[in-house]
Amino acid sequence: MAYYLIRHGETSWNKDNRIQGWTDISLSELGFKQAEVLAHTLKHLSVQAVYSSDLSRAYQTALAYQKLSNQQIVMDQALREIHFGSWEGKTWNEIITENKDEYGSGLYDNPDSRTHLGESMNMFKSRASLHFRSIVEKHPKDNVLIFTHGGNIRMIILDLLKQEIDFKHHIPIDNASVTVIEKTIEGTLSIVCQNDTSHLKSWNL
Repeated sequence: MAYYLIRHGETSWNKDNRIQGWTDISLSELGFKQAEVLAHTLKHLSVQAVYSSDLSRAYQTALAYQKLSNQQIVMDQALREIHFGSWEGKTWNEIITENKDEYGSGLYDNPDSRTHLGESMNMFKSRASLHFRSIVEKHPKDNVLIFTHGGNIRMIILDLLKQEIDFKHHIPIDNASVTVIEKTIEGTLSIVCQNDTSHLKSWNL
């Protein structure tokens, strides 16, 4: 039993280093190419279920796979990226410049902070990790593809490793990457592959 966590392809906001959150941004030209290459890689897997965030960038990535597999996709709002509220559409440099006092005080490092009126990091970690475990419980003996976002995958990894929020900075999750979590016979979840982008490199993407 394996659960494949797939980050969506590139968007123009990824390229510009803008915060997306729940803002519904489409894949870029490169992102669509990444999704196509990813689909050709995944089509050889034996898969029993496919889930996707309902945001366009993830769903468009999933659709590229569906065209080759004819698998039904379950659109799932709970697989969305963290809700960044008023920060969405801005770069981190803009946020720091506009909010020097809060940033200087370390408030942004507080995992319970919601100064941007979106989700706190702790709220997000709880949502992402609990929902992933609910999918695992629903598919205890299946191979499952989950098209989602970088933040979600990091939070799931943090939960499995029993790490604090700050450790997320040590977890690279690139666009169109694949992270694989396997379930043992005893029911233990284990990360066997993280941030695999070898399929993109072979196409110079």
